[in-house]
Amino acid sequence: MADAPLRANYDDIVDVLYLSVGHAKPSSYQEDDSGLVWRLLDDGTVFGVTVFDFVAEWQPQAEALAATVAKRLGVPREMAREALHR
Repeated sequence: MADAPLRANYDDIVDVLYLSVGHAKPSSYQEDDSGLVWRLLDDGTVFGVTVFDFVAEWQPQAEALAATVAKRLGVPREMAREALHR
């Protein structure tokens, strides 16, 4: 999935950031201990994440979030950083 661009969509009304690689439709979701909701394909591959309370909670931790997103989505950390700052 690292060949596909990392797409970002922010909904400022509800303070939710959506990040995804490619244009897949999720078959399941998995929330981790930090509250990030990972979107998965049928085979269990993680292709996206929903970040609730992005500005309120996650922007101050942008570097840690970028590292987590990069690792789980298989994209370069710089790509994740750029997506968080769009």
